[in-house]
Amino acid sequence: MKSFIKIFIFLFLIIFIIANKGEVGEIFNYKKIYSEFFEKIESQEIEDFKESPFSKSDFPKTDKENVLEISKLGIEVPVIFGESESIEDMEEALDNGVAHYPGSDLPGEEGRSLILGHSAPFGWPKINYEWVFSDLNNLEKGDEVSVHFEGRRYSYIVQDKYILEKGEEIPSQTQSTSELVLISCWPPGKDYKRLAVTAALFLP
Repeated sequence: MKSFIKIFIFLFLIIFIIANKGEVGEIFNYKKIYSEFFEKIESQEIEDFKESPFSKSDFPKTDKENVLEISKLGIEVPVIFGESESIEDMEEALDNGVAHYPGSDLPGEEGRSLILGHSAPFGWPKINYEWVFSDLNNLEKGDEVSVHFEGRRYSYIVQDKYILEKGEEIPSQTQSTSELVLISCWPPGKDYKRLAVTAALFLP
């Protein structure tokens, strides 16, 4: 009897997957997930920023070039800076690291710098950086995030995190002169909502 039940469940799953292969495939179709992501995300300008008290020379020099570093999550990943917002270019950037969203401010500058990264379900193999932001939700207020950019290391302290609907604006932290926002789909590997972690620039 138990063997019959197992065979029945197995056959049911196969039939279900075949009948719904389009929908099932979309769950793990990162190109589709992130093409929709890029079409909906907009670089939001932040008003009422105070004038930055920092200059580039205030920040420590680094030999690392264009790297995002999050010690708590064990992440040290290339940041890809592109000029094009096309889906193809952004997908290529995400295959090679995390992507700075074109049109948002650069690390260390006044304003808001947006960095996008893939997330994947638990147990997903670590290939093509599809996993890189899977644990982003584990960041808490006070955790440190660093961006190595143009020979300087810019350190940010996590301020907050948000689960957002598609197209919903990221709340602004206007008390900061410079923000870093890390963004991924939520939950990991699915395109239901957005996870955004905001962090404020500080001098280490």
